Amino acid sequence: LFQTGQFQLLIYSGLMIVLMLVLPNGLLSLTVPTRKKA
Repeated sequence: LFQTGQFQLLIYSGLMIVLMLVLPNGLLSLTVPTRKKA
């Protein structure tokens, strides 16, 4: 089995990325308008 600590970190970072992409107030909503302006 994987080291539980490393595996948990991987899962949590993955969840954070997914949440940021899915949530309307996530990072994506902050990055997209800036790129559309450029």
